[in-house]
Amino acid sequence: SQGIQEVNENVNQSSSVAADITQDIAEVSTAAHSISNSSNVIKQSAEELLNRSTELNEIVGSFKV
Repeated sequence: SQGIQEVNENVNQSSSVAADITQDIAEVSTAAHSISNSSNVIKQSAEELLNRSTELNEIVGSFKV
């Protein structure tokens, strides 16, 4: 009976650890998704900045000194 109780406790602990690991993986996944979205926003902003820079260079180039 003692051995069965120890096995049950070990199974319960393993189940708890597995649940914790699952939660950690979900949090990492959420963080990775957030980072990916932020990277896309940064990329779009960089592309817009490049376009504005090109436009500014063209405007400045049209002035004669």
